[in-house]
Amino acid sequence: MGRSRTNLTQLQIAWADAYMRCGSPKQAARMAGYQGNDNTLAVQGFDNLHNKAIQAYLKGRWEAQTMRPPEVVSRLSRQARASADLYLDDLGQVDLDRLRAAEALDLVKRTKQRTQTTTRMDGTTTETTTVEVELHDAQAALDKLARIHGLYKIPEVDAPPQTIRVVIKPKKDNDGGER
Repeated sequence: MGRSRTNLTQLQIAWADAYMRCGSPKQAARMAGYQGNDNTLAVQGFDNLHNKAIQAYLKGRWEAQTMRPPEVVSRLSRQARASADLYLDDLGQVDLDRLRAAEALDLVKRTKQRTQTTTRMDGTTTETTTVEVELHDAQAALDKLARIHGLYKIPEVDAPPQTIRVVIKPKKDNDGGER
């Protein structure tokens, strides 16, 4: 296999990319196309994981994918400010197209769609679709932002200094005298 500009083979790059997806050196070796039994794949995964060039490649990929602090704060701020008017139409129905248009799909924690078919006695059927959208918890986002900004610091109480009196008495020996 040829080497890329990172000085890694295509197989090593495939391994590193697979490792980023699955987190298992042995499984990444299998996914990348290395051949052999479980022991061979485990050894290859271990070797790749400890290869300095692959480590540098992985570090660069992780840094490129990692959110920086300003982005984290920005994302949390968007979650804290999120409102149902982002995805409800004039009839109060969920409108995911509005969320998409507002580029606000990152505010959605989960969606759930249920379709229920009802058949009447006369043979007619009615299909009802229900869509639920749950946004990320605004209060949880506010709590995290408050912690980031240090709003939970407990003010120091100016307490008067306390003096503790300690009395040390000499120990007495067996015949009643002091030591």
